[in-house]
Amino acid sequence: MTASPRSFPALTCGAPDEMMEINEKGVVDSVFAPPSAPALTVGELRRAIAEGKRIGLDSTVQQVALQTKFSVPAACIVFATVAPIFAIVFARTGGFAGVLLSIFLVMLYYNAFIVSTEIFGRNGWLNPILAGWLPNVIFAFLGLFALRRLE
Repeated sequence: MTASPRSFPALTCGAPDEMMEINEKGVVDSVFAPPSAPALTVGELRRAIAEGKRIGLDSTVQQVALQTKFSVPAACIVFATVAPIFAIVFARTGGFAGVLLSIFLVMLYYNAFIVSTEIFGRNGWLNPILAGWLPNVIFAFLGLFALRRLE
């Protein structure tokens, strides 16, 4: 048995033929807000940064988002070069330790990325370029340090 649309009781605030007036001011900008910085393309971000600089607005959020558009794919290269080094360092500990270490390193990278971009970068505590690329640099140095210890 399927329920018809009239099977539920109607919710009314008075008599059905009374007009109801809502005195709430609608703001069109809240409905049609521009997309957030991470959702924009590289070209749109560059235009937004240039426009913000032209009219004197703070474009730190857009600058950090632009840098993360390039630093996140570069993180794959960093992990691809660092992972074999750590695999060799922890080869004798067994397969489970390698899986556990990889999960730990990815979580550590993600936390470093969030702190760097969302806290340091967006608040202006770091240069947007440095905020976007700092986790990659840190993990590359960790890989080089581990490689040096291998020799």
